[in-house]
Amino acid sequence: MSVSFAIFLSQIQAISLKVNPLFFMFPATISSSFAFMLPVATPPNAIVFSHGDIKVIDMVRTGIFLNATLVPLLMFATATWGNAFFNLDTNPTAFLANISTTTISSGTVTGS
Repeated sequence: MSVSFAIFLSQIQAISLKVNPLFFMFPATISSSFAFMLPVATPPNAIVFSHGDIKVIDMVRTGIFLNATLVPLLMFATATWGNAFFNLDTNPTAFLANISTTTISSGTVTGS
């Protein structure tokens, strides 16, 4: 999944749950740099793998450990430090003003 798509999905989720969109966008953006498992994931991985001393299975073993450690840490950091620094428990007024609602009743569509 690309970073752009992850951020787009987090905005859709924030709209549906009516929470601060940054609560989902920060973890989606930061977790995109957690690509440790494969040689093609990041340029430094490709450089190290090109020397031939490291096999793919070595990178997968290390990457699984790092991802299993860092994802819960990122969730904890977003819920604590992210909330402390960016007030993620409150919605920006501009965000709430731009949420439109559409209702369908008896064949006519009305929106605000």
